[in-house]
Amino acid sequence: MTFDGRTIALYVDTGSRQTYLVYGGWYESVYGPGSCEYLVSGCYFCPLDDPCDLKGLLSQRIRTISYGDKDVVKFVNRRVALEYDEQKIRNLQIGLVVNATMIKKNQPHAVLGVSFNPRVQNAVQEPSFLEHLLRFNNPTASIHVSKFSIGLTGRLVLGRSPEHVRGTRFFPIQEAPWAATMSAMVASAAWVKSSSDAAHGKQLWGEGGHFHVVLDTGSDTSTIPSEVFSMILDTIEAEFGEERIDWTGEFYKGKKRNLVAFLDGHRRIWCRKTMVNRLPSIDIQVDGSPAFEINLSDYAFVCGDLWCTVQIKDRLSLDDSESAFLLGMPFFAAHDFFIDHGSRLIGIKAPAEPVVKESFTTKAWNERLGPPCTRVVQIPSGATRVIQSCIDA
Repeated sequence: MTFDGRTIALYVDTGSRQTYLVYGGWYESVYGPGSCEYLVSGCYFCPLDDPCDLKGLLSQRIRTISYGDKDVVKFVNRRVALEYDEQKIRNLQIGLVVNATMIKKNQPHAVLGVSFNPRVQNAVQEPSFLEHLLRFNNPTASIHVSKFSIGLTGRLVLGRSPEHVRGTRFFPIQEAPWAATMSAMVASAAWVKSSSDAAHGKQLWGEGGHFHVVLDTGSDTSTIPSEVFSMILDTIEAEFGEERIDWTGEFYKGKKRNLVAFLDGHRRIWCRKTMVNRLPSIDIQVDGSPAFEINLSDYAFVCGDLWCTVQIKDRLSLDDSESAFLLGMPFFAAHDFFIDHGSRLIGIKAPAEPVVKESFTTKAWNERLGPPCTRVVQIPSGATRVIQSCIDA
């Protein structure tokens, strides 16, 4: 998208209502003049006819977002002109990043949040970016992934009415109790099925008759309720036999040659690369009927020569979230996603086109958040050189 004449690459986040750009004046004050050239998302600078500087921006109200991985982003609001899809929208409010602590030592990046404000009675709220953007159009967004690699690649479609999305199953939007800005759907039950015998499995009914299911492009690891995680372990054990698994959490990969699956000390499931296609699946049910399926083989995409890790965790480490699913990037590689905030509906359907899915080495996965910050420094001769490292600003 183009903001005040500057083209910015944005990371689309369905779990956030906030959109912000990296302000070049701040970034280059930390990493040196010219460092914005190496920022993947690109930097925003205020236009000549509406100038700004870091000192002036820092005198405004500074807002803070803290993420689950402990990254902290600080930004101020600014109104800009946006151009996208042959449209130009003036006076659109976004955030400008004026500080960021990137715990994992990766570049800060621009974010496009496509969630909406929670519904709070009698509360005065600033409109979300998408509410600003679509105030003259249908308040809808859809995501169609074409490639799952280091992140998701595909199309983001804004403002298209639901009748143009055929074959989509719709579910009412609910607000996740632990994060009101996240749009959730409500499921009634989860059925964990064996890959070799669909009739063999375990079913869990949601506490109070429901589970909350959040779909979040901003999460690269998915989270499921502890009870469902235990059902997965039981189903894997039934599939391969008790003698071929180790759920003690004390296993190291050279311990037993005949093992097929084990838990490590972080309660991550490891599976032999040759057996990934025999991992179970989870049927999510709404009002007693199947809604969609989660194939755990799709989540075993970080592999070494012999072993793959299944990128799921057993429960969120947040209050009131024991019976919650948070499904991240692999879900969007397996389903097209549609959200209509006007009608308060979430839609899911099979992708219209095949999706390219890549597997990763552990090293590539650990470096997935992008390159480190690039610092441009001047050396005594007067020339400059580039240093790749991030500073906790």
